Amino acid sequence: MKKQKIVFAFTIICCTIITGCHIIIPKENNNNWENVKFNNVEIENEQNENVQAKNTAEINYIEYQNKKYDFNIKIPNTRTFQENIDWFDIEIKTPKNDSINENLWIVVQELQTEETLESYTEKTIKWLKELYKNYNEITKEDIEIDFNKWTVLTYEISEDWYKIKAQQIVFLKNNKSYIFQYTATKDTFDKYINEINNIVNSFTLLN
Repeated sequence: MKKQKIVFAFTIICCTIITGCHIIIPKENNNNWENVKFNNVEIENEQNENVQAKNTAEINYIEYQNKKYDFNIKIPNTRTFQENIDWFDIEIKTPKNDSINENLWIVVQELQTEETLESYTEKTIKWLKELYKNYNEITKEDIEIDFNKWTVLTYEISEDWYKIKAQQIVFLKNNKSYIFQYTATKDTFDKYINEINNIVNSFTLLN
């Protein structure tokens, strides 16, 4: 029997990172800007503790609307994105195009059976343990985004010469699972985690 598509998606993600190239062919045109607009957003520059009230920088964000699943997110304009790539509904690419791409993948899945967030997460963990003998769970916690309960799962896997660190953030609504999967190397994970979390925290359901 075929497992839920996030497991297959994660396998494809790992293959993409390991080879350092994209093995997925987009189904539709890339960088679909028809449903986005630019907003100027002030963000706090936390790296310089000596600058307080003036400690802000103006950056551009893209307000992206997904009409198929009725949600909004904000994407830094330093990143590009592709829609409808095989298992992924959206791929948000790292601004640095190097051999290791620390991307964010979004998958919205129609659930075949009634699930709770807890049971869904436990199944995901079970599948990852079956796929990767060196699966190492770092943290598992619940958060709230847009008045919805999400589970954040952070873990590491290693195969042969590479070490992968990943964060999966998921919630269930109207018999759908909304999955945000960030995957990087163990060494580069922290470089983009704040930016990834800002994207996830901007998530808003329209209906």
